[in-house]
Amino acid sequence: MRGKWLIHILILFFLLLLIYQFYSSFFEREGLENNENTLQLEQQNTDNIAYLKQEITNANFPNLKKEIYDISMNMVAINQQIQALLKQQTDAATKAFGSGPHNITGAS
Repeated sequence: MRGKWLIHILILFFLLLLIYQFYSSFFEREGLENNENTLQLEQQNTDNIAYLKQEITNANFPNLKKEIYDISMNMVAINQQIQALLKQQTDAATKAFGSGPHNITGAS
């Protein structure tokens, strides 16, 4: 008996929820009350983006260009150092173990 009442209550609840959704979709218009303010903010945003784009395009970054060049030169130096270390390791391994395959006896 309880299960039937619960099902009827849930059906009624969801029916009311569905009716409310239909009502609110046809008669309530959220976000459109202040359309002029929305258009004004949109125009201000567009103007701000255009201004920032112009500032970045026309800006002269002498310090930034120098820093990028310095970082680039540091990367070249680090790459040369890494290559030298790899060569030293390869030379040490070749000196210690030779460059060819070793003959292994007694394995079979």
